[in-house]
Amino acid sequence: MSRHTLHVSLWKLLRYPFPVWYCNHWLNWLHRQYERDRKQAQTQAEKEALWSQEQFEAAEYFGERETVRTRRLVAKARRLHISVEDLPIPSNQESHWQEGDFGHRYLSDRSQAAMYRAIWQARKEYWDFWLKITGAIIAALTGLVGATIGLLAFLTKKR
Repeated sequence: MSRHTLHVSLWKLLRYPFPVWYCNHWLNWLHRQYERDRKQAQTQAEKEALWSQEQFEAAEYFGERETVRTRRLVAKARRLHISVEDLPIPSNQESHWQEGDFGHRYLSDRSQAAMYRAIWQARKEYWDFWLKITGAIIAALTGLVGATIGLLAFLTKKR
């Protein structure tokens, strides 16, 4: 088994448990391969053709990576009862969704940023609520413990 075949087999095993790593790895690998070829290209037209070919090949991995990220982001939002439809549609866009060249469907960059902000805000409100309640309970318990100590000191005081 050649080194390249082993490399490909290893990364194929990682495709499903770690899809973002898998896509990033192959995007970087493609970039390195085409960068090497562009250095060897003689004319500007050859370099542009190689760049265009790299963009086409990378689009599949990019679309898959963005689809996974969108799926994870939407799942986080659903746990916090946030829907994509609740977010305002960004200016200069008709929808929150983009369609990739290979049929991948994912949130646009602006919609992803808005979703991250909405998730952050919901988590902040959640923790603010629980910190207020926890603070009130701790203050009440501290007062109760202080009162109990005072009462015990008064009752056990020698006369």
